[in-house]
Amino acid sequence: MPKLIYKYEFKDHVSMDAVESDLALALISAEALFGQSRVLLECDLAADFKRRTLVIQAGNQVGQTVNTLFVGLVHRFLGQDAFSLSRIHPCPSQPPRHPRNRKKRRRKKSAAEAAS
Repeated sequence: MPKLIYKYEFKDHVSMDAVESDLALALISAEALFGQSRVLLECDLAADFKRRTLVIQAGNQVGQTVNTLFVGLVHRFLGQDAFSLSRIHPCPSQPPRHPRNRKKRRRKKSAAEAAS
C-alpha cells in the first residue's frame, strides 16, 4: 500500500487541548476496532502542539482509520475552518546509489586535446 501522509495545520484561534482530545478519541476508537496492540504498532503520527501541526501516516488500514476518525471529529467539533490539510506523497523509496556504482560519463575530447 502506498504511503499517504496527511499534515494538519491548525489556525491560531483553535484550542490545541481540543485537538489533543480529538486525537485521543480517534485513537481510542481505532483501538476498539483493531485492538490496542495493533494501533500501537501500526499507527504512525507526529504531533507538535507548539507549532500547531499534526502528521498522520495513512499508508495502512489502521492509519487510514485513525485519520478518518480524527478529521471527522475535528471537522464536527472545531469546524471546517479550524485547520488546513495537506496530502503528502513521498517519493518512491529506492536505495541510493553508491558513487562507485554510477556509470561514468566520458567527456569528449576537444580537438586540441585529441591532437596532443
